[in-house]
Amino acid sequence: NEIDKLVESTKDEYLDKARALAYILEQNPKLEESNEKLKEIRDIIGADEIHLIDEKGIIFAVVEENLTSAEVSEEASRKLAK
Repeated sequence: NEIDKLVESTKDEYLDKARALAYILEQNPKLEESNEKLKEIRDIIGADEIHLIDEKGIIFAVVEENLTSAEVSEEASRKLAK
C-alpha cells in the first residue's frame, strides 16, 4: 500500500539524518557545545530540528528551526518522556 511505502521511506530518511548527525558529533564532540554549529549541521543534513539526548535519555539540547536553542531541564525532559 502507498501509505506504508511512504511511512517506510520517511523512517529511512530520518534514520539517515540521525546517523549522519551521530557520525559528525562522534568525529567532533565539541560541536555539541555550539548552537551556531548545530544550526549549520541541521541545515546541511536537511533536518527541521535537532534534539541531543544523553545516555540517561535526558534531552540536553534542542535546536529548532524557529528557535535559536533551548536547554531542557532534567525534570522537564523526564515529564516529556512519560
